[in-house]
Amino acid sequence: MPLDKAIENIAALGFKSVEINVDDLAYFPSAMTGEYKNRLVRILNENSLCLNIHIDLNYISAYSCSIRKPFNETAKELVLPFFSWAGKTNLKMITFDPLYTRPFVKSSGYLKTGVCDSLYYTVSKIRRGLYGYLSRNIKPISDLKLVHGIFNGKLTFYRAATIDIIKFAASACKEIPVGIENFSEGTCTPENFEDIQKELNGEFGVLLDIGHANLNIQRGLTKEKSIYDYICAFKTPIIDIHASDNDGLYDQHLPPMQGSIDYYGVVSGLERTGYNGSIMLEVEGKTLERIKNSLSTSKNCLENMIN
Repeated sequence: MPLDKAIENIAALGFKSVEINVDDLAYFPSAMTGEYKNRLVRILNENSLCLNIHIDLNYISAYSCSIRKPFNETAKELVLPFFSWAGKTNLKMITFDPLYTRPFVKSSGYLKTGVCDSLYYTVSKIRRGLYGYLSRNIKPISDLKLVHGIFNGKLTFYRAATIDIIKFAASACKEIPVGIENFSEGTCTPENFEDIQKELNGEFGVLLDIGHANLNIQRGLTKEKSIYDYICAFKTPIIDIHASDNDGLYDQHLPPMQGSIDYYGVVSGLERTGYNGSIMLEVEGKTLERIKNSLSTSKNCLENMIN
């Protein structure tokens, strides 16, 4: 479904906010016509929809490699026009997926990485004993060096690059909150965010992904043993929520209450922290009708819980 139609459908279902997840800034909004970009702005504003934008730094990293330019330079070139477009809407939030892996090398002055998604799923396959997947998918990637620790599943994001872009976003959009998502590997504990908070002098908050948090807990990557304790442990302010459910093994994006997550604990934890922002539903489906049903069911479920 085209983005403009999707936004209209979301408004018709009674939602108050929409989040656009940007995987490819070289395409959106850069390659869109001015007429289409203006149409998106008009639909958002006419339906009184608040806008959050969510940018994946891993895709920018891969793109910077493909055009052989430094990561930070590429990111700023792509991100600034997007901020300019989003500023015409009721923009409420800018959040980022961090660079969650660290198989980086410096070559000829450029920061290089393999395709991070391929690497991430390779690690998942290794855990299931499919070592052949590694040789087929990693060896062809040039200039790639694997850092010790990646095989035990403790992936980390490339700290300096992530922090530089967060600082850039905070300075470019001074009145808009900027956040980093807790990922299912790497940036996964409340303590991780406290460390970053010291470097950023309080310039950012946490995009708390409930599904990722459950994976963190079930994999033993955090000292917290329940979703309630995990939420309450954050000293860094929580500024946005991604809500979905899973079985504790994979990030399935099921509707809330259809997996293993204690959503009563989620709501209680958010109430305890004083959170009063939006809750973004991040659910999937194989058909458009199933997605609509999942969104409506999830919305009603969470509203009843909160009320």
